[in-house]
Amino acid sequence: MNFATWNVRGVNKKEVELMQELKQHKIHLAVITETKKKLKGTKDWGEFIEIWSGVDQNRRASAGVMVLVDQRWKNRIESYSFLSERIIRVRFKMDRGYLTLFGTYAPEEGKKEATIEFYEELQKQLTACNKADYVIVAGDLNARVGNQPIPQVVGTFGEYHLNENGRQLRDFCTYNELKITNTFFRKKDIHKYTWTGRGYRSLIDYVIVNKKLSGQVQDTRVYRGSDVASDHFLVVSKINLWTRWRKASKPQNKADNNVFKVYLLQTESIRTLYQTRLTQRLSTRPTAATIEGEWKNIKDTIKEVAHEILGTKKIVKRRKGLKIWNDEISQAIADKKKAYKELLQSPTDHTKENYRLKRNIAKTTVRKAHEDSWDRYISGIEDDLHGRQEVAYKWMRHLNSTVKEMAEIKNVSKHEWIEHYKELWYDQDLPVMESIDQRMDPIGGRQGEGGRMVTTT
Repeated sequence: MNFATWNVRGVNKKEVELMQELKQHKIHLAVITETKKKLKGTKDWGEFIEIWSGVDQNRRASAGVMVLVDQRWKNRIESYSFLSERIIRVRFKMDRGYLTLFGTYAPEEGKKEATIEFYEELQKQLTACNKADYVIVAGDLNARVGNQPIPQVVGTFGEYHLNENGRQLRDFCTYNELKITNTFFRKKDIHKYTWTGRGYRSLIDYVIVNKKLSGQVQDTRVYRGSDVASDHFLVVSKINLWTRWRKASKPQNKADNNVFKVYLLQTESIRTLYQTRLTQRLSTRPTAATIEGEWKNIKDTIKEVAHEILGTKKIVKRRKGLKIWNDEISQAIADKKKAYKELLQSPTDHTKENYRLKRNIAKTTVRKAHEDSWDRYISGIEDDLHGRQEVAYKWMRHLNSTVKEMAEIKNVSKHEWIEHYKELWYDQDLPVMESIDQRMDPIGGRQGEGGRMVTTT
């Protein structure tokens, strides 16, 4: 698994560019800090699922944490919690056990009361975490932990400097037996320091794991070439999670991409024709010798009638995320990235000015595209207000909600499934079984699945 953390200094109008950088490094999970994104919620961008937690609507945009989950990991999400604008928790079902991820953004050095409150909340959540889980605590912790070693907690390859936030982080990790992975791998300075600015540099963005996961971390390093107009660098950690053997999946049949035009049944004439044709076919079909055969006959008849009356259409996946991305934006981003790499290789006044110019051009291009897209969207809503008002109604509901749940994440727990099936079994079992017995009378006494004799009384 490739895991990443990155302080992006505001995520607004950067989402697609950010995800392209993560995709280039084949990142599966990422903690994004200082997003400056308000409220909280989820969003499906197509290639990534976004889960974010920020400040309230009436507060100035600041702090904010986000977890980006690769689309292939979507069904692994077991639960998630919006704890505050500085802490978010997501739990994943792995092949062997569970992984609990804490995305964190600690207060800056000098904010003593806020820092104490931050670590108290983080300790509370970590204590409540299942002891058998793999645990990752990652993000911008604004702490410089030094290079004085603590066995299995702090290594000797960190930076020399130690500040007050660093002491607090060292104590927190020592108490909970957590390993600060950045300090255990010998790296060049350009692959070690996570922040640079005003002629200074420091190591303040970390990937921290618990004792159970510490042996699986293969590497943690900085990638300076990735750029989203931030003074922090991308931190990537390679973690070897245990997996189980899986059977090779069968290639999907292309015919499965076709679905029936069920919406045509809303027309009364078509619905009546479908019902009449289906009744005729079911009344003339022969009775099968087994329950499985009977079900197969019914299913095939329903499909045949639906194909004749309704027809089929191909499934077209709706494009998710930003729909304004075009060649002009791509070129502006590419020019900005090229200027950024030139700045890293040769930090002169000329390269700084060139990068600043390219960055401003990219910002202007993206901002104009967003404004044009917004104008078109508002025009569509105005037109909808004179029609069925479906889009306008959904938009108003979304605008008034404090939790923006825009991604379909099916995270029903095992306990909830058990309670659901108990309710179905005990509350509805008797009438359902009586109905089944009545319908099985015509084919009673026949052999069912596994050789079991099906009888009626």
